Amino acid sequence: MKQEQEQDGGGDPRHVRARVLRIDPAARTVTPAEDSWMTALEWIGADLLERVGCGSGVDLWIDEEGMLRDGADHWILGGEQLLAGRGVLVGGVGGEWGDLPIPAEVATGAVSWIPAAFHGRAQEIADGMRPVAVAWDAEGMAQLAKMQEERAGWVEMLAVASEPATLTAD
Repeated sequence: MKQEQEQDGGGDPRHVRARVLRIDPAARTVTPAEDSWMTALEWIGADLLERVGCGSGVDLWIDEEGMLRDGADHWILGGEQLLAGRGVLVGGVGGEWGDLPIPAEVATGAVSWIPAAFHGRAQEIADGMRPVAVAWDAEGMAQLAKMQEERAGWVEMLAVASEPATLTAD
């Protein structure tokens, strides 16, 4: 596994560089790159990154508030996870940063673009996924269960209409 520390980062884990895939839904590209957590933060254009554990030693880092942004570019990961904005796929477990452990072509196969005709529907679904405040009691849990039931299948419908991503040159 080839990992290097950036010259200015010293022993700071946020500066560990690794082979990654940059996902840009606005440009509809998945591009190999070498990033650190800090360069990914800058490229994504976020104030704070959120880790989405994908299993098999793969993490996705995205804008923590991406789903809260109106007009965000939405995309689908793995046929079932609606996401918003740019993301970086990287090797890692529990937030550690390392080279992507699977072939880039395999990882790219998990990324799908939402057709232009469905962008409005994607925003509607994202709006429905915004955080809600409920009490941590039986009534609150029943409210959450009802909301999940009402929205069941929404992302899957977008996934069926989605267009597969392909790997682009860096």
